[in-house]
Amino acid sequence: MEYINKVQLRGRIGYLRRRTVGDKEVASFSVAVEETFRKRTGEMATVTTWIDCDAWSGQNVDTATLESGCEVEAFGRISNRKYTNSDGQERKVTEVKVFELCILAY
Repeated sequence: MEYINKVQLRGRIGYLRRRTVGDKEVASFSVAVEETFRKRTGEMATVTTWIDCDAWSGQNVDTATLESGCEVEAFGRISNRKYTNSDGQERKVTEVKVFELCILAY
């Protein structure tokens, strides 16, 4: 059996932070993904989930044109990592490593 780690997100960019690692630009951002459903009472409800993403500038990603609020479609894979914060506590992070990014609207 082959296992697949593939994610497709479509939503609006929330926070956006750019940094340079070596000669590559990395954009760290969150994507707001909405889910609409009908409650038992019959009324419609919307839940927003914020998903953290990292995108390295390159072949299918142009990080220079990203802006907060723009609508994007991102393709990537789920990644887990650990780090130690400034208080010495170990933290675990789950994020999407984006390998293709399409800007749909500004």
